[in-house]
Amino acid sequence: MRSSNTIIFDLTGEKVSAGIIGDAPGELMMLEEFAPDLRVALGRVDGQIRAWMDAQSHGIPERLRSLVFDHLNDCLPRIEDEDLQSLIVAALWRYLGDGCSERGLIAREARTRAYVIVQNHPAPALERFRTACATEERINLAAFPNEAASLVMGAIESGEVRDVAAADCLMPAPVCLIVAYTDRHIEVCSFELMMVGKTKHRIFIRDFFRTGSADLAAELQNRHVFEDLRLAVLFESSKLSERSQKSLQQAVRGPSWKTALSQRPLVELLVLKMRGAAHLVRETEGWSGRPVEYDIETAFNIGFRAEGERFQSVFTQDELRGAVRYPVASSGAFRFHPRPANDVVIRACCGYSNRVEESTTLGELTIPRPDIDEIFRHKRAVLSMQIRLESAGKGEFSLGILPTGRTIGSQTFTIPSLMA
Repeated sequence: MRSSNTIIFDLTGEKVSAGIIGDAPGELMMLEEFAPDLRVALGRVDGQIRAWMDAQSHGIPERLRSLVFDHLNDCLPRIEDEDLQSLIVAALWRYLGDGCSERGLIAREARTRAYVIVQNHPAPALERFRTACATEERINLAAFPNEAASLVMGAIESGEVRDVAAADCLMPAPVCLIVAYTDRHIEVCSFELMMVGKTKHRIFIRDFFRTGSADLAAELQNRHVFEDLRLAVLFESSKLSERSQKSLQQAVRGPSWKTALSQRPLVELLVLKMRGAAHLVRETEGWSGRPVEYDIETAFNIGFRAEGERFQSVFTQDELRGAVRYPVASSGAFRFHPRPANDVVIRACCGYSNRVEESTTLGELTIPRPDIDEIFRHKRAVLSMQIRLESAGKGEFSLGILPTGRTIGSQTFTIPSLMA
Protein backbone atom coordinates (compact mmCIF):
# COMPACT_ATOMS: atom_id res chain seq x y z
CA MET A 1 0.00 0.00 0.00
CA ARG A 2 1.37 3.41 -0.92
CA SER A 3 2.32 5.87 1.79
CA SER A 4 0.36 9.09 2.16
CA ASN A 5 1.10 12.52 3.52
CA THR A 6 -2.44 13.18 4.79
CA ILE A 7 -4.60 10.91 6.96
CA ILE A 8 -7.94 11.59 8.66
CA PHE A 9 -8.90 9.95 11.96
CA ASP A 10 -12.53 10.05 13.13
CA LEU A 11 -12.67 9.60 16.91
CA THR A 12 -16.39 10.40 17.32
CA GLY A 13 -17.70 6.81 17.18
CA GLU A 14 -17.13 3.73 19.31
CA LYS A 15 -14.33 2.64 16.98
CA VAL A 16 -11.55 4.58 15.28
CA SER A 17 -12.22 5.29 11.59
CA ALA A 18 -9.26 6.17 9.40
CA GLY A 19 -8.88 7.25 5.79
CA ILE A 20 -6.28 8.55 3.35
CA ILE A 21 -6.99 11.75 1.43
CA GLY A 22 -6.43 11.23 -2.31
CA ASP A 23 -5.23 13.73 -4.86
CA ALA A 24 -8.54 14.04 -6.77
CA PRO A 25 -11.49 16.07 -5.40
CA GLY A 26 -13.69 13.88 -3.21
CA GLU A 27 -11.18 11.01 -3.19
CA LEU A 28 -10.76 9.28 0.16
CA MET A 29 -9.69 5.69 0.78
CA MET A 30 -11.06 4.27 4.02
CA LEU A 31 -8.87 1.82 5.95
CA GLU A 32 -11.54 -0.77 6.74
CA GLU A 33 -9.03 -3.18 8.28
CA PHE A 34 -7.92 -0.55 10.83
CA ALA A 35 -10.92 0.11 13.09
CA PRO A 36 -9.87 -0.49 16.72
CA ASP A 37 -12.24 0.09 19.63
CA LEU A 38 -11.85 3.44 21.37
CA ARG A 39 -11.10 1.71 24.65
CA VAL A 40 -8.29 2.43 27.08
CA ALA A 41 -7.08 0.68 30.22
CA LEU A 42 -5.11 2.46 32.94
CA GLY A 43 -2.83 0.78 35.44
CA ARG A 44 0.23 1.22 37.62
CA VAL A 45 3.52 -0.40 36.56
CA ASP A 46 6.72 0.13 38.56
CA GLY A 47 5.08 3.01 40.38
CA GLN A 48 4.08 4.79 37.16
CA ILE A 49 0.55 5.13 35.73
CA ARG A 50 0.38 3.75 32.20
CA ALA A 51 -2.30 3.65 29.52
CA TRP A 52 -2.92 0.85 27.01
CA MET A 53 -5.14 1.20 23.96
CA ASP A 54 -7.53 -1.44 22.62
CA ALA A 55 -5.74 -4.69 21.71
CA GLN A 56 -2.68 -3.62 23.68
CA SER A 57 -4.74 -3.89 26.88
CA HIS A 58 -5.89 -7.48 26.25
CA GLY A 59 -2.58 -8.99 27.31
CA ILE A 60 -2.28 -6.87 30.45
CA PRO A 61 -3.00 -8.80 33.69
CA GLU A 62 -6.25 -7.80 35.36
CA ARG A 63 -4.40 -6.91 38.55
CA LEU A 64 -2.61 -4.08 36.71
CA ARG A 65 -5.78 -2.51 35.30
CA SER A 66 -7.20 -0.04 37.78
CA LEU A 67 -9.51 1.84 35.41
CA VAL A 68 -11.03 1.15 31.97
CA PHE A 69 -12.78 3.62 29.65
CA ASP A 70 -14.96 1.65 27.22
CA HIS A 71 -16.25 4.65 25.24
CA LEU A 72 -13.33 7.03 24.98
CA ASN A 73 -15.12 9.13 22.33
CA ASP A 74 -17.63 10.24 24.99
CA CYS A 75 -15.34 10.17 28.03
CA LEU A 76 -12.22 11.96 26.81
CA PRO A 77 -13.58 15.54 26.59
CA ARG A 78 -15.14 15.16 30.06
CA ILE A 79 -12.03 13.99 31.91
CA GLU A 80 -11.20 16.91 34.20
CA ASP A 81 -7.75 15.71 35.28
CA GLU A 82 -5.46 17.36 32.70
CA ASP A 83 -2.51 15.02 33.31
CA LEU A 84 -4.72 11.95 32.94
CA GLN A 85 -6.26 13.33 29.76
CA SER A 86 -2.80 13.98 28.30
CA LEU A 87 -1.61 10.49 29.27
CA ILE A 88 -4.56 8.86 27.46
CA VAL A 89 -4.16 11.04 24.35
CA ALA A 90 -0.44 10.24 24.13
CA ALA A 91 -1.18 6.50 24.34
CA LEU A 92 -3.88 6.82 21.68
CA TRP A 93 -1.60 8.76 19.34
CA ARG A 94 1.23 6.25 19.70
CA TYR A 95 -1.22 3.46 18.97
CA LEU A 96 -2.49 5.20 15.83
CA GLY A 97 1.11 5.80 14.73
CA ASP A 98 1.93 2.10 15.22
CA GLY A 99 -1.16 1.09 13.25
CA CYS A 100 -0.25 3.35 10.36
CA SER A 101 3.37 2.18 10.35
CA GLU A 102 2.32 -1.48 10.24
CA ARG A 103 0.20 -0.74 7.16
CA GLY A 104 2.87 1.22 5.33
CA LEU A 105 1.02 4.53 5.59
CA ILE A 106 3.84 6.62 7.00
CA ALA A 107 5.45 8.79 4.34
CA ARG A 108 9.21 8.27 4.17
CA GLU A 109 10.07 11.57 2.54
CA ALA A 110 8.07 13.75 4.95
CA ARG A 111 6.27 13.59 8.26
CA THR A 112 2.71 12.35 7.71
CA ARG A 113 0.01 14.87 8.55
CA ALA A 114 -3.16 13.85 10.35
CA TYR A 115 -6.48 15.62 10.84
CA VAL A 116 -8.61 14.43 13.75
CA ILE A 117 -12.40 14.70 14.17
CA VAL A 118 -13.40 14.78 17.85
CA GLN A 119 -16.50 15.48 19.96
CA ASN A 120 -17.05 18.76 21.85
CA HIS A 121 -13.46 19.37 22.92
CA PRO A 122 -12.90 22.86 24.37
CA ALA A 123 -9.94 24.87 23.09
CA PRO A 124 -7.70 24.14 26.14
CA ALA A 125 -8.33 20.39 25.69
CA LEU A 126 -7.39 20.63 22.03
CA GLU A 127 -4.14 22.33 23.00
CA ARG A 128 -3.40 19.54 25.49
CA PHE A 129 -4.21 17.10 22.69
CA ARG A 130 -1.61 18.83 20.47
CA THR A 131 0.98 18.90 23.23
CA ALA A 132 0.51 15.20 24.06
CA CYS A 133 0.87 14.29 20.36
CA ALA A 134 3.92 16.46 19.74
CA THR A 135 6.41 13.78 20.80
CA GLU A 136 5.19 11.36 18.11
CA GLU A 137 7.69 11.81 15.28
CA ARG A 138 5.88 9.75 12.65
CA ILE A 139 2.58 11.67 12.51
CA ASN A 140 2.05 15.41 12.79
CA LEU A 141 -1.31 16.51 14.22
CA ALA A 142 -2.36 19.24 11.79
CA ALA A 143 -5.83 20.37 12.94
CA PHE A 144 -9.33 19.36 14.09
CA PRO A 145 -12.08 19.62 11.40
CA ASN A 146 -15.50 20.58 12.75
CA GLU A 147 -17.64 17.48 13.22
CA ALA A 148 -21.01 18.89 12.09
CA ALA A 149 -19.53 20.65 9.04
CA SER A 150 -17.67 17.45 8.11
CA LEU A 151 -20.90 15.42 8.20
CA VAL A 152 -22.79 17.97 6.09
CA MET A 153 -20.06 18.19 3.46
CA GLY A 154 -19.79 14.40 3.38
CA ALA A 155 -23.51 14.17 2.61
CA ILE A 156 -23.17 16.80 -0.11
CA GLU A 157 -20.22 14.91 -1.61
CA SER A 158 -22.39 11.76 -1.70
CA GLY A 159 -24.93 13.43 -3.98
CA GLU A 160 -28.21 13.15 -2.00
CA VAL A 161 -28.15 16.77 -0.84
CA ARG A 162 -26.68 18.10 -4.07
CA ASP A 163 -30.08 17.91 -5.78
CA VAL A 164 -31.35 20.70 -3.54
CA ALA A 165 -28.28 22.79 -4.30
CA ALA A 166 -28.92 22.27 -8.01
CA ALA A 167 -32.35 23.87 -7.63
CA ASP A 168 -32.78 27.64 -7.50
CA CYS A 169 -32.31 28.04 -3.74
CA LEU A 170 -32.25 31.82 -3.81
CA MET A 171 -33.72 31.74 -0.30
CA PRO A 172 -32.30 29.58 2.51
CA ALA A 173 -33.62 26.01 2.14
CA PRO A 174 -33.79 24.19 5.52
CA VAL A 175 -32.43 20.63 5.32
CA CYS A 176 -32.45 17.89 7.97
CA LEU A 177 -29.68 15.30 7.62
CA ILE A 178 -30.02 12.07 9.64
CA VAL A 179 -27.32 9.39 9.67
CA ALA A 180 -28.37 6.20 11.50
CA TYR A 181 -25.27 4.06 12.14
CA THR A 182 -26.90 1.72 14.67
CA ASP A 183 -30.15 1.61 16.65
CA ARG A 184 -28.48 3.57 19.45
CA HIS A 185 -26.15 5.81 17.45
CA ILE A 186 -27.91 8.36 15.24
CA GLU A 187 -26.53 11.78 14.30
CA VAL A 188 -28.78 14.64 13.21
CA CYS A 189 -27.68 17.88 11.58
CA SER A 190 -30.11 20.68 10.71
CA PHE A 191 -28.81 23.29 8.30
CA GLU A 192 -29.80 25.82 5.65
CA LEU A 193 -28.57 25.71 2.07
CA MET A 194 -28.63 28.73 -0.23
CA MET A 195 -27.23 29.66 -3.63
CA VAL A 196 -25.38 32.97 -3.71
CA GLY A 197 -24.00 32.47 -7.24
CA LYS A 198 -23.51 29.85 -9.91
CA THR A 199 -20.34 28.59 -8.28
CA LYS A 200 -20.97 29.44 -4.63
CA HIS A 201 -23.37 27.99 -2.05
CA ARG A 202 -23.84 29.08 1.53
CA ILE A 203 -24.45 26.61 4.37
CA PHE A 204 -25.61 27.68 7.83
CA ILE A 205 -25.55 24.92 10.47
CA ARG A 206 -28.40 25.34 12.95
CA ASP A 207 -28.25 22.19 15.07
CA PHE A 208 -26.28 19.00 15.56
CA PHE A 209 -26.95 16.24 18.09
CA ARG A 210 -26.83 12.51 18.80
CA THR A 211 -29.73 10.30 19.81
CA GLY A 212 -31.18 6.80 19.41
CA SER A 213 -34.00 5.45 17.28
CA ALA A 214 -36.40 5.30 20.24
CA ASP A 215 -35.99 9.04 20.98
CA LEU A 216 -35.51 10.41 17.46
CA ALA A 217 -39.11 11.47 16.73
CA ALA A 218 -39.45 13.35 20.04
CA GLU A 219 -36.07 15.04 19.61
CA LEU A 220 -36.95 16.25 16.12
CA GLN A 221 -40.18 17.77 17.41
CA ASN A 222 -38.70 19.30 20.56
CA ARG A 223 -35.88 20.94 18.62
CA HIS A 224 -38.22 22.35 15.94
CA VAL A 225 -36.28 20.67 13.15
CA PHE A 226 -39.36 20.47 10.91
CA GLU A 227 -40.07 24.22 10.88
CA ASP A 228 -40.06 25.36 7.21
CA LEU A 229 -38.23 22.15 6.28
CA ARG A 230 -37.60 21.62 2.58
CA LEU A 231 -35.69 18.33 2.51
CA ALA A 232 -35.12 15.44 4.94
CA VAL A 233 -32.22 13.14 4.04
CA LEU A 234 -31.97 9.83 5.89
CA PHE A 235 -28.93 7.57 5.60
CA GLU A 236 -29.66 4.16 7.14
CA SER A 237 -27.18 1.45 7.97
CA SER A 238 -28.14 -1.93 6.55
CA LYS A 239 -27.52 -3.30 10.06
CA LEU A 240 -30.42 -1.36 11.59
CA SER A 241 -33.20 -3.47 13.08
CA GLU A 242 -36.46 -3.58 11.14
CA ARG A 243 -38.22 -1.81 14.00
CA SER A 244 -35.72 1.07 13.91
CA GLN A 245 -35.99 1.38 10.14
CA LYS A 246 -39.76 1.78 10.36
CA SER A 247 -39.63 4.30 13.21
CA LEU A 248 -36.96 6.38 11.45
CA GLN A 249 -38.80 6.48 8.15
CA GLN A 250 -42.04 7.45 9.87
CA ALA A 251 -40.26 10.18 11.83
CA VAL A 252 -38.86 11.95 8.76
CA ARG A 253 -41.84 11.78 6.41
CA GLY A 254 -43.99 14.90 6.21
CA PRO A 255 -46.55 16.61 3.99
CA SER A 256 -44.59 19.74 3.14
CA TRP A 257 -41.03 18.55 2.43
CA LYS A 258 -39.23 16.07 0.26
CA THR A 259 -37.71 12.94 1.79
CA ALA A 260 -34.66 11.11 0.44
CA LEU A 261 -33.91 7.67 1.89
CA SER A 262 -30.64 5.82 1.33
CA GLN A 263 -29.77 2.47 2.88
CA ARG A 264 -26.06 1.68 2.82
CA PRO A 265 -23.51 -0.62 4.44
CA LEU A 266 -22.21 0.73 7.73
CA VAL A 267 -18.74 1.29 6.29
CA GLU A 268 -20.16 3.73 3.71
CA LEU A 269 -21.81 5.76 6.47
CA LEU A 270 -18.59 5.86 8.49
CA VAL A 271 -16.75 7.37 5.54
CA LEU A 272 -19.23 10.29 5.15
CA LYS A 273 -17.74 12.41 7.94
CA MET A 274 -14.17 11.75 6.86
CA ARG A 275 -14.96 12.61 3.23
CA GLY A 276 -16.48 15.89 4.40
CA ALA A 277 -13.46 16.57 6.60
CA ALA A 278 -11.24 15.93 3.59
CA HIS A 279 -13.18 18.65 1.74
CA LEU A 280 -12.53 21.10 4.61
CA VAL A 281 -8.84 20.16 4.56
CA ARG A 282 -8.61 20.79 0.81
CA GLU A 283 -10.36 24.16 1.19
CA THR A 284 -8.03 25.13 4.03
CA GLU A 285 -4.93 24.15 2.09
CA GLY A 286 -6.17 25.71 -1.16
CA TRP A 287 -6.33 22.60 -3.36
CA SER A 288 -10.03 21.63 -3.38
CA GLY A 289 -10.37 21.58 -7.18
CA ARG A 290 -14.16 21.85 -6.81
CA PRO A 291 -16.21 23.86 -9.35
CA VAL A 292 -18.57 24.91 -6.53
CA GLU A 293 -17.40 26.73 -3.41
CA TYR A 294 -19.24 26.18 -0.11
CA ASP A 295 -19.25 28.96 2.47
CA ILE A 296 -20.03 27.31 5.82
CA GLU A 297 -21.26 29.32 8.79
CA THR A 298 -22.57 28.43 12.22
CA ALA A 299 -23.68 30.10 15.44
CA PHE A 300 -24.07 28.85 18.99
CA ASN A 301 -25.98 29.66 22.13
CA ILE A 302 -23.44 30.99 24.63
CA GLY A 303 -24.02 31.15 28.36
CA PHE A 304 -22.98 29.79 31.74
CA ARG A 305 -23.67 26.81 33.93
CA ALA A 306 -23.56 26.46 37.69
CA GLU A 307 -25.62 23.30 38.13
CA GLY A 308 -28.25 21.17 36.42
CA GLU A 309 -28.49 19.68 32.95
CA ARG A 310 -28.73 22.93 30.96
CA PHE A 311 -26.76 26.15 30.80
CA GLN A 312 -28.35 29.59 30.94
CA SER A 313 -28.00 31.41 27.63
CA VAL A 314 -26.58 34.92 27.59
CA PHE A 315 -26.38 35.06 23.79
CA THR A 316 -28.85 33.02 21.75
CA GLN A 317 -28.00 31.52 18.39
CA ASP A 318 -30.37 33.90 16.61
CA GLU A 319 -28.80 36.94 18.29
CA LEU A 320 -25.31 35.93 17.23
CA ARG A 321 -26.42 35.10 13.73
CA GLY A 322 -27.77 38.61 13.39
CA ALA A 323 -24.63 40.26 14.78
CA VAL A 324 -23.18 42.65 12.20
CA ARG A 325 -20.65 44.64 14.17
CA TYR A 326 -18.25 43.64 16.91
CA PRO A 327 -17.60 43.89 19.77
CA VAL A 328 -21.00 42.93 21.23
CA ALA A 329 -21.80 42.26 24.88
CA SER A 330 -24.64 40.80 26.91
CA SER A 331 -25.15 39.71 30.51
CA GLY A 332 -27.26 37.47 32.70
CA ALA A 333 -27.99 37.15 36.43
CA PHE A 334 -28.15 34.09 38.67
CA ARG A 335 -29.04 33.21 42.27
CA PHE A 336 -28.11 29.97 44.03
CA HIS A 337 -30.85 27.68 45.33
CA PRO A 338 -30.08 26.36 47.89
CA ARG A 339 -27.05 28.05 49.40
CA PRO A 340 -23.84 26.20 48.41
CA ALA A 341 -21.73 24.79 51.23
CA ASN A 342 -18.42 25.15 49.36
CA ASP A 343 -16.75 27.03 46.52
CA VAL A 344 -18.70 26.90 43.24
CA VAL A 345 -17.29 26.46 39.73
CA ILE A 346 -19.09 28.46 37.01
CA ARG A 347 -18.48 27.24 33.44
CA ALA A 348 -19.00 29.28 30.28
CA CYS A 349 -20.52 27.03 27.59
CA CYS A 350 -21.56 27.13 23.97
CA GLY A 351 -23.71 24.77 21.94
CA TYR A 352 -26.44 24.46 19.33
CA SER A 353 -28.81 23.73 22.21
CA ASN A 354 -28.31 24.64 25.88
CA ARG A 355 -27.95 21.02 27.00
CA VAL A 356 -24.75 20.49 28.94
CA GLU A 357 -23.95 17.07 27.44
CA GLU A 358 -24.02 18.61 23.94
CA SER A 359 -22.08 21.74 24.83
CA THR A 360 -18.44 22.74 24.66
CA THR A 361 -16.88 24.31 27.75
CA LEU A 362 -15.30 27.67 26.92
CA GLY A 363 -13.73 28.24 30.32
CA GLU A 364 -14.43 28.23 34.03
CA LEU A 365 -14.11 30.47 37.09
CA THR A 366 -14.36 29.55 40.75
CA ILE A 367 -16.53 31.57 43.14
CA PRO A 368 -14.92 31.33 46.60
CA ARG A 369 -17.06 30.82 49.68
CA PRO A 370 -16.61 34.44 50.96
CA ASP A 371 -18.17 35.79 47.74
CA ILE A 372 -21.06 33.35 48.07
CA ASP A 373 -21.58 34.55 51.64
CA GLU A 374 -21.63 38.15 50.40
CA ILE A 375 -24.36 37.31 47.89
CA PHE A 376 -26.53 35.73 50.58
CA ARG A 377 -25.97 38.59 53.08
CA HIS A 378 -27.81 41.00 50.80
CA LYS A 379 -31.29 40.09 49.63
CA ARG A 380 -30.92 42.05 46.40
CA ALA A 381 -27.44 40.72 45.54
CA VAL A 382 -27.12 38.43 42.50
CA LEU A 383 -24.29 36.81 40.59
CA SER A 384 -23.76 38.57 37.27
CA MET A 385 -22.08 37.07 34.22
CA GLN A 386 -21.12 39.18 31.24
CA ILE A 387 -19.97 37.89 27.86
CA ARG A 388 -18.19 40.19 25.46
CA LEU A 389 -17.41 38.99 21.94
CA GLU A 390 -14.51 40.77 20.28
CA SER A 391 -15.18 38.87 17.03
CA ALA A 392 -17.22 35.92 15.81
CA GLY A 393 -14.59 33.55 17.19
CA LYS A 394 -13.14 35.11 20.34
CA GLY A 395 -14.40 36.76 23.49
CA GLU A 396 -14.23 37.14 27.26
CA PHE A 397 -16.56 36.25 30.11
CA SER A 398 -16.53 37.78 33.57
CA LEU A 399 -18.29 37.16 36.87
CA GLY A 400 -19.32 39.84 39.32
CA ILE A 401 -21.73 40.70 42.11
CA LEU A 402 -24.65 43.10 41.63
CA PRO A 403 -25.60 45.71 42.73
CA THR A 404 -22.14 46.31 44.23
CA GLY A 405 -20.46 45.91 40.84
CA ARG A 406 -17.51 43.97 42.27
CA THR A 407 -15.73 41.71 39.79
CA ILE A 408 -14.86 38.16 40.87
CA GLY A 409 -12.80 37.24 37.80
CA SER A 410 -12.62 37.11 34.02
CA GLN A 411 -11.29 34.79 31.33
CA THR A 412 -10.86 34.88 27.56
CA PHE A 413 -12.15 32.09 25.34
CA THR A 414 -12.21 30.82 21.76
CA ILE A 415 -15.41 29.61 20.06
CA PRO A 416 -15.15 26.33 18.09
CA SER A 417 -14.36 26.96 14.42
CA LEU A 418 -14.53 24.93 11.21
CA MET A 419 -10.85 24.01 11.53
CA ALA A 420 -9.44 24.29 15.05
